[in-house]
Amino acid sequence: MRSDAEHVLKSSQDLSSIRETEPLDFALRFLELHDAAVQKEPGGLEALIPEELCARLGIPEHSRLQQDNPGNEEEPGSHFINYGSPLLEKMLAETLHRAPLAYCTLEFDYIKSGGFERLLRDQLTFYGVIASTETVADIRTRYLHMDIRYTAQCDEQKEGLLSLVHNLESKVFVPVMAGMLDNLGFRIKYGKPPDGSHQLVASFQPHVERCARIMLQEQLEPFRRSMERRLKRDVHNLGEYYRSLEQEMRANMDNPNLSENARQDRMAKIKTLPQELSRKIEDLQKKYTIRVRMRPVAAMLVNSPAKKMVCRVIRGRMSGQLSLIYNPVTRGIDPLACSKCGGSITHVHFNSELTPMCLECAGV
Repeated sequence: MRSDAEHVLKSSQDLSSIRETEPLDFALRFLELHDAAVQKEPGGLEALIPEELCARLGIPEHSRLQQDNPGNEEEPGSHFINYGSPLLEKMLAETLHRAPLAYCTLEFDYIKSGGFERLLRDQLTFYGVIASTETVADIRTRYLHMDIRYTAQCDEQKEGLLSLVHNLESKVFVPVMAGMLDNLGFRIKYGKPPDGSHQLVASFQPHVERCARIMLQEQLEPFRRSMERRLKRDVHNLGEYYRSLEQEMRANMDNPNLSENARQDRMAKIKTLPQELSRKIEDLQKKYTIRVRMRPVAAMLVNSPAKKMVCRVIRGRMSGQLSLIYNPVTRGIDPLACSKCGGSITHVHFNSELTPMCLECAGV
């Protein structure tokens, strides 16, 4: 990698200055992203680095990073940062280990201000209660957009990417929003993630992965059926082979030239064929068992204006309230979260305390 870079450096004096600053620019962005205090100096950086990151990088809390140029000597407390240097490699490994996190705010010229009662009837179905809108208020809410790469592996391998969006306040999965963030109906302004964003995303990641596994069950169904057909075919062929083998061995038993010892050995072998077939079938089942691995590859926090709808639900003499979010990106109401399993629901059942539940959890 270094020789390729040097070849490019020699091709142009203008490009040379750009190429030489790349490692330091990367180090600057890396350290700032990891909450280090960094100050640029001639030919390098001076940084005050968090203790946890120091341990992972193997450098002191107060460090100077400098470009390795011919004739330069590494000063006490300084570290060279260049192509192929151990410190740069550690920074790259840290970057690849944790999914990159972006942050943006959405700006709209117009957001729906009426007609929420009709929207409520059209988009959500409530069972056993009467629901009506009481108040609607302007709010800002946050969504987490996370891309997850998956690998499903058995005899074959299938790879893919899942994009999921969750509302961080309600923790509800919003299926249609992932494909709508490139909508021309609003403006996106990118910025640095607020303090604590990485910890927030990390705490929410298990919830996202649970939803991803549910999505994968449906998405991988054709792949699973294909593997089941191949397993059934191979088990059938294997059974046919062992049946033919047994018939052939029993036919050879009638050979008058077969000695008694050989005849006994042949009979013992025939008796072991069912166990051998069973082991072969177990091996085939392991071969066609699908193993799924998932890994987050990118995440983005989305700060968006929205409308908070407070709805009244009534069943007989009982009444309760529901908080709903009108999402201007999807131009619809976000699903509700089942109070038991956390799944996203638009067909809403209720328990005895009038908390929303999905059909399965309600036991209807």
